[in-house]
Amino acid sequence: MPRQRNRGREQLPKYVYPTKGYYVYREYQGVEHGRARFAPDRRLCPDDTPIEELWRIFREETAGTRQNTLGWLFDKFIKSAHFRELADSTQAMYKRNARTIESASIKGGRKFGEIPIKGLTPGVFRKYMDRRSEDAYVQANRELSFIKSAFAWAYERDMVTGNPAAKVKKNKETPRDKYVEDAEYLFVRDRATPPIYAAMELAYLCRARINEVLKFDRAMIRDEGLLLERSKGSKTQLIGWTPRLREAIRQGRVGRDGNTKLSRYIISRNDGSQMQYAGFKSAWARLKAKCKKDGMTVDFTYHDLKAKGVSDFDGDKHKASGHKSPRMTAIYDRKRETIKATK
Repeated sequence: MPRQRNRGREQLPKYVYPTKGYYVYREYQGVEHGRARFAPDRRLCPDDTPIEELWRIFREETAGTRQNTLGWLFDKFIKSAHFRELADSTQAMYKRNARTIESASIKGGRKFGEIPIKGLTPGVFRKYMDRRSEDAYVQANRELSFIKSAFAWAYERDMVTGNPAAKVKKNKETPRDKYVEDAEYLFVRDRATPPIYAAMELAYLCRARINEVLKFDRAMIRDEGLLLERSKGSKTQLIGWTPRLREAIRQGRVGRDGNTKLSRYIISRNDGSQMQYAGFKSAWARLKAKCKKDGMTVDFTYHDLKAKGVSDFDGDKHKASGHKSPRMTAIYDRKRETIKATK
């Protein structure tokens, strides 16, 4: 009977175990005389190494044995110049997706990342989607998008002969239609710490995504307004000053002692360093817990604040949103239109 891993180790690469303060790779070498054989342990890194760094080291250590597998293709894609040109948030998401996909178990005790590329078909990915959708219906779509992107990149470079995931259908999603009411917004904002208060205001006032908000720095503060460098190919914009926007900037730079932090970033940690997405996510979760304790369950996401900003904008919503297509703007315009009754 195969060895059962402890809870909490599901995200470790296969045949990697923590022992004596280190992660080691115990390479499987088949069965001999009815018993599994393993190569001597290869020490990878200390056992407090972040999981993403562990996966990077593992990929480098096992590059030769992973040739022409799905995991090998992901390695190549993640190390490519094309990948480095993607937004930081997209890179982080793709790395998480790669880790999840590679570590998924398949028949025979193997991992999905070990499947040879020549054995991958649309049906293989359809089965993956069906299994994954039982627990993570929407996330399965994000993982499929990553697979398609990796294969499309490899196909252009003659590394593969086709994209077996290209015609695999995503799960049907219903676009979010949550409109954040003013009372809801103010209830949450007024309980936020200064940097999260500022992050909420900047998302709403500038119609900005979280990765765009966290990149705001002093160089973007211009006489005419705040320079917003949009991601996903959207056009960079200059957001004109209002008293509320200036107050958001001030709040973002307030430290624990009430004084202005000496930082180049508008949204920063207390030591002045840039706030990372993981840190913001934790702070947002703490804020939601605080609101629940005070009597309100927060049922909107941070990204819903951009949609509120688009919905509440009085003017050309498409231009204000920064979207490339009116169709996308329509998804973000969630405020119900009031129409007079028939006479």
